[in-house]
Amino acid sequence: MIKNRSLLTLILLIFYELCYFLLIPVLLLLSKTSKKLTKQLRQRSVTQQQITKIEDIRSRYQKSVVFHCSSAGEYEQVKPLVDNLLQEGSVYVHIFFLSYSGLDFASIKDEKASISICPHDFRRNWDKILSAAQPDLAIVVRYELWPGFLYTAQEHSPLWLINYNKNSNSNLSKLVQKPLLRFFSKIYTLNQVPENNPKYVHSGDTKFDRAYYNFANRQTVDSQLRVDFSGYTRRKTLIGGSVWLEDVKVIFAAYNLLSKPEKKQTNIILVPHDLSEENIQNLTIESVKAGIPVQVYLDEGQKINQATQVIIVNMMGKLAEIYSYGTLAFVGGAFHHKVHNILEPATFNLPIAFGPSYQSQAEAEQLIGEKLAISVTNSTELSKWWINNLEKDKTGPNNEESNLKRFSGSSIRIQSDIQELLCKQK
Repeated sequence: MIKNRSLLTLILLIFYELCYFLLIPVLLLLSKTSKKLTKQLRQRSVTQQQITKIEDIRSRYQKSVVFHCSSAGEYEQVKPLVDNLLQEGSVYVHIFFLSYSGLDFASIKDEKASISICPHDFRRNWDKILSAAQPDLAIVVRYELWPGFLYTAQEHSPLWLINYNKNSNSNLSKLVQKPLLRFFSKIYTLNQVPENNPKYVHSGDTKFDRAYYNFANRQTVDSQLRVDFSGYTRRKTLIGGSVWLEDVKVIFAAYNLLSKPEKKQTNIILVPHDLSEENIQNLTIESVKAGIPVQVYLDEGQKINQATQVIIVNMMGKLAEIYSYGTLAFVGGAFHHKVHNILEPATFNLPIAFGPSYQSQAEAEQLIGEKLAISVTNSTELSKWWINNLEKDKTGPNNEESNLKRFSGSSIRIQSDIQELLCKQK
């Protein structure tokens, strides 16, 4: 295990922690005007009760692996690895979430591993927690390069980074990340590995594994959600997944470019990324402004008005299932900041469109190259794609086999390396 203990590293960490410490009062002040920020800041201190709980659970296992995730997207990427470790029965698995949305998502999914929110990124906080967890391996997902965690984790165990995509970073990001990457003893990358650097491994993306696993293990029985939407999705249905207001404006503008017959045969289901009351209200107002009948779906069992043409789903954890009812998919985020998970609709072989900001997602470029997805820059381009797919007379997703099967398998290499490491440490 390589440890980074240079004097310069310690000086930079002390400076970072000082800046972080001074930032906390500012964030607390700003949180008085933001419910979202208030939620993100709560319970970030390390308590003795938390330490005792981790120590108690950890004592029942021979080995321990911890994961550091940002939110639900990163959680989905590590699920194949987490599930494989849980099947062993002798490994304690703990997942740290930076965002409460990720923690809430894992709770809804009834995650069997131990989960908690990340504390403030100070070495003393992480040392208390990791001393209790006694990890044999710490794994960071994609871009969660928090200096306090990285320094402390590599003091306790080998530290690995998975699904790293250096091509998605700006020059500034690469400059900032370069010293932080030195903390890792192994980096699994989506790109070709640097020559003469054995710690880099070209492994592919575990996102594909998770997406294909969800497809292969999808429920075949009718859920209440399927019953609720069965009549509504008899018409061709566009699923707007993880959409933001900017995405929705483009979707509605594109819809209004369709002919009357095309509108009559088309419905829209929107699943927003932000489920706050304010955002749901803004999306509803936008639909009214566009002249499209809208209904907000709040709970399973709610009756769907078959006359409406836009359903806004105000529920967490249902998007993957909803994609399976659709005819085509628009994945949100790329008109807001960056595209969200495009693999969920890809598992059901849906035609996929998204906005222009997709370069951070290697899988987006891969699916475009395979002609399984398209990027659009405005409502006119989206409407042309929409009309083209309506004319294909596709009545729903092809559930016989997923296009993603040929991309899956990247987690197998990582799982093998994890098992080898844990065996060596016996």
